[in-house]
Amino acid sequence: MRRTPGPRPGLALALSLSLAATTGVLATAGAATAAPAPAGVVLTPGTTYSTSTNTHAQSIAIPVPDGLTPHQVTGTLAFDNDASGTVQILAHHEVVATVKKQASTASAPVTVPVSARDVSNGAISLQLRYLAGTLTDPKLSCVQSNNGNVQLTSVRVDASGTAKAPTTLASFFSAGVTAVSIVVPSAGSADLQAAGLSAEAAVVHRYSSADVTVTTPDDAGRAAAVTPAEGRIVKLVGGSGEVRTSISATGGVPTLTLTGDPSRLADAAAALGSANLVLGDTTTASRLGQSGVPSGRTSETFADLGQSAPALQGLGESDFAVTVKQSDFGASVRQMKVHLVGRYAQLPSSLQAVLTYSWNGQLIGSQVLSNANTAIDQTLTVPATQLTFSNSLQVQLNAVPSGSGGSGGSAGSSGSSGSAFGCGGPVDYLPIKVTFDGLASTVTAVRGQSTDPGFARFPQTLGNVLTTAFGAQATADDLTNAAGVLQALQQLNSDQLSINLVSPSRLVGTSASGLLVGATAQQVDDLQAPLRMDEFRSIDQQNVHFGVGVTDPYAAFQAFHQNGRDLLVLSSWSPQGADQTTGRALQSALVDDLVTAKGDWYGLSGDLIVRQSTDGENVSLDSNSVVPQAAKVHHLATYVWWIIAFVGLLVLLLLAQWISGRRLRKRARQLVDAQEEADAQASAQAVAEAQAEADRAVPGPTTDPGHVSDPRHHHRAADQDEPGDGSHH
Repeated sequence: MRRTPGPRPGLALALSLSLAATTGVLATAGAATAAPAPAGVVLTPGTTYSTSTNTHAQSIAIPVPDGLTPHQVTGTLAFDNDASGTVQILAHHEVVATVKKQASTASAPVTVPVSARDVSNGAISLQLRYLAGTLTDPKLSCVQSNNGNVQLTSVRVDASGTAKAPTTLASFFSAGVTAVSIVVPSAGSADLQAAGLSAEAAVVHRYSSADVTVTTPDDAGRAAAVTPAEGRIVKLVGGSGEVRTSISATGGVPTLTLTGDPSRLADAAAALGSANLVLGDTTTASRLGQSGVPSGRTSETFADLGQSAPALQGLGESDFAVTVKQSDFGASVRQMKVHLVGRYAQLPSSLQAVLTYSWNGQLIGSQVLSNANTAIDQTLTVPATQLTFSNSLQVQLNAVPSGSGGSGGSAGSSGSSGSAFGCGGPVDYLPIKVTFDGLASTVTAVRGQSTDPGFARFPQTLGNVLTTAFGAQATADDLTNAAGVLQALQQLNSDQLSINLVSPSRLVGTSASGLLVGATAQQVDDLQAPLRMDEFRSIDQQNVHFGVGVTDPYAAFQAFHQNGRDLLVLSSWSPQGADQTTGRALQSALVDDLVTAKGDWYGLSGDLIVRQSTDGENVSLDSNSVVPQAAKVHHLATYVWWIIAFVGLLVLLLLAQWISGRRLRKRARQLVDAQEEADAQASAQAVAEAQAEADRAVPGPTTDPGHVSDPRHHHRAADQDEPGDGSHH
């Protein structure tokens, strides 16, 4: 089963157990009385275990270090339903503790006597079973949920003896470790800082609920509190050549030291999170290393997501839920497809049942159960509009009497129940059971973006690589703060994050998503962050007349989108002339609270967290509620002048084009007029020439003595054949 981060320290056993529909109220079983525990060691395990809905007793394992003998386990049972019932805790399949739950019971203490006999493979082996009482009101049989959840929280193990120190690399990170302190040299190089962050990612990947810190000897006050039984120390020391490991003790606390070339320490530190570390079954090891980036997956089975064999049964409502994080797929997701495979028992004629499938409370499908086909094979699509960074798939069974057997007869008998579905009669119907195949049922992701910019895009937008930079010369606090943010991200990331430590200028200029710690005001401006490092005012968006002015030092943690990538930026501001150490202390306080709320990253809203006092609280804001600051206005003013210059240039170009066009049109008119005038002159000349040619074609009197008249024409002189004159010469 997969270990998932819990909302608070301490062992929390989250069990979804079906309340079997039974008759009568179960009496409290005789619980064994715990003998007083000898004074000794108190263990407070921090691992969270989750199991699927199951009617059988669920096995749990509470780690106990070698050399210690447990005497009793105490804790608190927390219920999320109003049904009565009984919780039994078993050891070796025998009931050793019983807690009876009344309908109004929300929580109850429990004490379980244990001994060395109950320890197997370094853990106390117990089973927990949740049985339901009878539904006392038959009218509720159609609507009351018979599925309940119980959590075992605030677990404490009283033991005696002395914890046996690990002697090999394989046994160093044993189960039950709740705190790890990683130490790097005070004047460490960038390679040593990268190694420290790589070790942080590796250890948090191994112990998701443990308190893990990276500090220097100068900042020991912020180091995790470690004990010989439940603590570990990891030291990184620069040297030369291949990385070598050694195991010793510091104040009784087991200590692992990695020594070697600083450029090789990061890969060696990354290997501390690998399951293959069990191969290092020696006191000292060399050439330890792990490189590469997990590629992520596009499909996860229900078993991968913590539900190995989910089942539903009984009258009324019963359900189970599967938590699906985008980071489970190593990237942002724009669509998911759910494929459910299962089977249900033949329905008696006295029952009607339907399965409904919901995603984050929104219905995405349903199925009426019938005897025509008892197999379940459903494929459902979840669009981007219904996706968040952490999602819940809920499968719910609703089973009600059909009306054919609601008058007190046996299942399938005829009779009237007094209502359309037979509700209100005695509850003597055969229950229904539905099971799902945890290996065949899957969730498949289509990669892409589906969430708005802000904290909701992390850690999935990182793609399993955290590119990190420090704003200026990295201080001890900056390193610890970077490790704190890394811890919050790694707790929610299924794969181990790969660390890429770069210079601030490279992070500003690259297209990679990442983290900038201790950013300067200029770097914040260059990244165009929503909040600039200057005094600001925040307006309550619900009441625009209310405003809060901030002129005192503050720290800010921002998540925003810039140039196609998503960034996390931690910075602080102090008034001019004020002590800048106050702002740095506020950065540390902000990160410490962020880490203390383990797994609460999903509770962050908006894109901005502000811290104004070290003894105060982190305040989440939306950058849209911040009145534009002077620095931002000045930055925007630069763009305004560029816009004005561009508009002016555009006007000049348009004016030049208009003048040029006007000149061209005038020139064109002149050319047209000249052409028309030339054409007119040519036409007149042509007419004149034609007329002259016509005139030459008509004959007149000739004085040419050599002229001989054409005999075909008869010409006469002007003085011949005058009228009235008949004389001849």
